[in-house]
Amino acid sequence: MQRQYHDAIDQRWISRINSDAIYLTYDDGPNPDITPRLLELLSTHNTRATFFVSGSSLQTPQSINLLTSIVNSGHTLGNHGWMHSDRACPMFCALESFIEKAVGISTLLVRAPYGRRSLLLQYLSLREQAIAFHWSHHFSDWTRLHFNLVEAELPRAIQPGAILLLHDGIAPAAQYRDRKQTLILTELILNHCETRGLCLRTLGDEFPDRHKLL
Repeated sequence: MQRQYHDAIDQRWISRINSDAIYLTYDDGPNPDITPRLLELLSTHNTRATFFVSGSSLQTPQSINLLTSIVNSGHTLGNHGWMHSDRACPMFCALESFIEKAVGISTLLVRAPYGRRSLLLQYLSLREQAIAFHWSHHFSDWTRLHFNLVEAELPRAIQPGAILLLHDGIAPAAQYRDRKQTLILTELILNHCETRGLCLRTLGDEFPDRHKLL
């Protein structure tokens, strides 16, 4: 029975999509300094993304307005937990309810803080329709980036079905807190995709029954 339980969880833990698209995902936001500029950049490129928002970044009226802007711009919301901790319970259910009340979106797309699989097991047992997302590539934008190295990474990282992890927010324990480089990184990715003729979609596009307007 225990093995069957974990097999069922494994089927809902996704690191790559069987698709010809690329999936930009952003964790830890929204961030009043970066998220509006990121939304503008994505709009300029006619691109939508998936934002795994954190409850720790949703404590002010301004942050709720940003959440609304993300939804109104056609992006997908994901649940990154109310608390961003690698040990404490992330309180996914609390953030799920908050998002529903704040912007009228029901989302069962979830990502664990720090990608810790163990933090998701309880939530996935409670929400049978929830899907947990990992990533196929991250660019370590929580550290200082060297963009010559980043550009060399792009051909390998950006392949059909790739789920790319970036950060528009700042986790409480983060030591390097400059997210302006995420804007530069995003533009490099978008330009690379346009040059190669690759399309970008959101995770909500692929799982519309798990992300819907109430």
